[in-house]
Amino acid sequence: MSEETISPVEEQQSGPSPEEIAAEVVKQMPEKAPEEPTMTEQELAAHLQVWEPNEQFADAFRTAITDENATSDDRMRAFEMMRDGVVNQATRGAELMIEDKFNELRNQVSPATEYAYKAQAEAMWTEFTGKHPELSDHKDLVDMVSSNLASSGYKPTSKDELYGKVAEAAEGMIKRFDHSFSLNKDSQPKQSQGNMPEMSGSGGVSQGGPGTPTSRGDGANVESLWG
Repeated sequence: MSEETISPVEEQQSGPSPEEIAAEVVKQMPEKAPEEPTMTEQELAAHLQVWEPNEQFADAFRTAITDENATSDDRMRAFEMMRDGVVNQATRGAELMIEDKFNELRNQVSPATEYAYKAQAEAMWTEFTGKHPELSDHKDLVDMVSSNLASSGYKPTSKDELYGKVAEAAEGMIKRFDHSFSLNKDSQPKQSQGNMPEMSGSGGVSQGGPGTPTSRGDGANVESLWG
């Protein structure tokens, strides 16, 4: 007797994979806004607050040099205008130099702080998936949900509330593509009343996500957990 073969089409197909769900969510999000163009020469001069002589200065300078009837105040006015403009430009340059040095120092210490935050991130992702193991394979989607919660200004009162809010929003997104998906209701804490934030356009999956804190905290603030 010949062996009967089972066609793959006859096998029961499972729902979409976590990667497919995340990819579909990204496709439905608005495109990322185009990057702002670099500053023009005029815009750069305004940013640096470069002093440039104008008609008012030219009149004051002409009066100081050629007007025999000009008073001492008239003669000093042009030089005072020049002094104020140059001092303002120098002050702005000093401010930008200090800002640049501060950013340089921050970049030097960022590897150490990033390491500490990453360790905290991993611990919090482990804790989150311990409460909601059904979402352990949907990290990309949870990243997007947590980033949108942060940008919406959501302020949780406790870590459990935050975890429940993120899990509830992630469940709703997954159910759009996999109707059979659901969380274990016994593991969900009671949620505070409020509408879930809409997914905003980011152009892709967040590289932060659960456990990528942007500032130190005890876990009650969403920005301190997910960046």
